[in-house]
Amino acid sequence: MQYIIFYNECLRSKILYSRFIENNKKNIKHVIKLPINLSSKNKFFLIKKGIFNNNAFSYIFFQFFQTILYNVLSKIFSSNIESFCKKHNLNFTNLKSFPDIKKIKKIIKDYNTKDIIFISTTYILKHKDLNIKNPILNLHEADPREYKGSAIYFRLAKDKKEYMKTVIMEPNAQIDEGRVVLSSKLKRIKNLSVFQIILTGYKLQDILLNEIKRVKVIKKYPKIKNKKKTKIYSFPSRDLEKYLYKNNIKTISIKDFFFILYLSSIKDINKLYLKINIYLNK
Repeated sequence: MQYIIFYNECLRSKILYSRFIENNKKNIKHVIKLPINLSSKNKFFLIKKGIFNNNAFSYIFFQFFQTILYNVLSKIFSSNIESFCKKHNLNFTNLKSFPDIKKIKKIIKDYNTKDIIFISTTYILKHKDLNIKNPILNLHEADPREYKGSAIYFRLAKDKKEYMKTVIMEPNAQIDEGRVVLSSKLKRIKNLSVFQIILTGYKLQDILLNEIKRVKVIKKYPKIKNKKKTKIYSFPSRDLEKYLYKNNIKTISIKDFFFILYLSSIKDINKLYLKINIYLNK
C-alpha cells in the first residue's frame, strides 16, 4: 500500500503521524502540509474564533499552545513533520489551499487511484473531495456511534466515561458520519484529566495508524452511512468548563502546557513516545 498524507502542522499531527511515517518511509508517496485555517490568513483566527464563540478558556489556550507555539518551537528545533520528511528525502509539498484532483495529479507524478489518502486537517471535506477514486481516511477521537464533533475529550471527562477508543474512518459528507475501517482497543480513562484523555487519544490513534496495513481498504463512498443518530458536539463551552471545575474534574494544568512545549521541541521520535508514556503513567 502507498500513502498520501494531508495534514496541519500541530502537536496532534506530530504524535499521530511521526511513527507511521518513520515505519513506512518506503510507502509514503507524498506528504502535503496545509495551513490550519484555509479561509483566513490570520494565524490567530482559531483563537479569536474560540474567544468570541464562548469556547472554554482551557481549550483556547490548548489550541494556542499545540498550534501557534508548537509551530514556533518545532521550527526552531527542526522537530516537526516537515523537517522529518526533508531529512529523509520524502516527497513533501507545502500548499496554501486544499487541492482538487487535477492539482494532486500535478504534484504527485506517480499518483495512483489505489493510493490511500489520509486527511487530518481543519478543512471540511466536501462531496467533490470525497468523490475521487482513492480511498480517503481520517481519524476520529472517539466512537462516532456515541460521539461526533470536535474536542470530544472534554465530553468524555464530563460523562465520566470509564473507557475510550478511537477509530479510522472512511468519511461521509456529514460530520463524523461514514464507515469505521479500524477501531482501537478500549483504553481505561476513568479519573483522568482532560489533558491525559487527549494524550491517551493521540496515543491510541498513533497505534491505530500503524495497524492499518492489516486492513484491506476498499473505497465505498458515497455508499456509506452511519445509521445510528448521534448528537454532534461543538467545541467545549465555558459552561462545560465551569461544570468540570465545579465537579473537581481536572482539565489542562500549567504543567500540561509546559509539557506541550517540551513535546514540541523533541526531534527523536522514540523519545517523543517514551516521554508521553511516562507522563501518562505518573
